[in-house]
Amino acid sequence: MRWSIVPVVPVVLALVLGLGCARPPPASSAPAAGASAPDGSSLRAATLEYSGTHRGDHPDWRYQQTVTIAAAERAGRPVWRRTSTFGADAPMSTVLEIDRATMAAVHSDLTWNGSTVRLDFRPGRTSGLVEHEGARRQVAYRHTEPVVLSDALDLYVAALPLAPGYESRLSLLDFWLLDDHPRYQTRPFTVRVVEETTVTVPAGSLPVFTVAIDPADGDDRLRSTYHVLRTRPHYAVRMEYVVNPATIGEEKRSVGVDELVRFTIQPSGAAARP
Repeated sequence: MRWSIVPVVPVVLALVLGLGCARPPPASSAPAAGASAPDGSSLRAATLEYSGTHRGDHPDWRYQQTVTIAAAERAGRPVWRRTSTFGADAPMSTVLEIDRATMAAVHSDLTWNGSTVRLDFRPGRTSGLVEHEGARRQVAYRHTEPVVLSDALDLYVAALPLAPGYESRLSLLDFWLLDDHPRYQTRPFTVRVVEETTVTVPAGSLPVFTVAIDPADGDDRLRSTYHVLRTRPHYAVRMEYVVNPATIGEEKRSVGVDELVRFTIQPSGAAARP
């Protein structure tokens, strides 16, 4: 089901889509800096439950997704651990570890249809192990710094200092390593707050910022609109995203929507541990 991509962002599931060659983004596409930069310390431990649908040139696919965000450590480094699990009809799960202060990627684990991808991220490079269809292979890539993991985009947006008129740029690291020709590429995107409004989802009517996340490379895949909580942390209430912009071969045109069903967020006074 190559059209089935979910973001936990819109993305892991959105990782299963076309392949491309690695290409560095223009220098101007570096992630936000200074006053526009994300602040990982503004996040809080949380449990977010979503109901999602993918529609397009394929049968509709509906799923339930639970995202948990917890303070953790990897080799003594404080991280936010973001775990995403799906219902029985979606055979996949992801665990992402993001630096608790800078929001830099540290580690990721993907399980999908019995295959696994385990990656470690260091400045300018990615290394790890892919186990797929009975075979094991080591992987090593280099990329332009700094970058944002595509499947951690919701966490990155949640840590931004969003306000009316906010705008910044980022380089999205978009990869899928379980095909014969793995995709690993960086892509330039802009992030803009376009309005303040109220959105009604199964979790209720909630005040939000509407955030446009637009690719700057002419490829509409992963173009997204996030409706996020107006107060920090800006966790996603509703996410609308392009999985595939057009049907080409086995890749089917597909768009996805995830809506918040219920959520709990740890109070700001609670200490982030461990």
